[in-house]
Amino acid sequence: MDKILEKIIDIVSESLVIEKGKINLKSLLVNDLGIDSLDFLDIVFMIEKEFKIKVRDKDFDKLARLDVPIDGESEEDHLSKNDIEKLSKWIPDLKKLSEENSITRQELYGLLTIESVVLLVDNKLKSIMN
Repeated sequence: MDKILEKIIDIVSESLVIEKGKINLKSLLVNDLGIDSLDFLDIVFMIEKEFKIKVRDKDFDKLARLDVPIDGESEEDHLSKNDIEKLSKWIPDLKKLSEENSITRQELYGLLTIESVVLLVDNKLKSIMN
């Protein structure tokens, strides 16, 4: 995964014109790097070209668009334990964060990290090899 991380950092650095040294695995896409929806699309297209994969899939698209179905057990707009479990594959720190506070759908986009993107690419590459 180190090679994937290195490539993702290169892509994000180029797209956002940010020094590579300011980007790491835990960098939050929105809060730390200032990514907006157009930047996100540009980065996704660059990743697809670099890795020769289709990054976009229904689960990640839903998360990126905040079109996350809320489990019937959740209160108001907060994620249930079931929602958090499902989304943890993209946001590994979500479980820990949810223990400290309740998380809303609107807060999810701000929790996406470089690690989220690396995990997505790694998962896609592994599925191609299988």
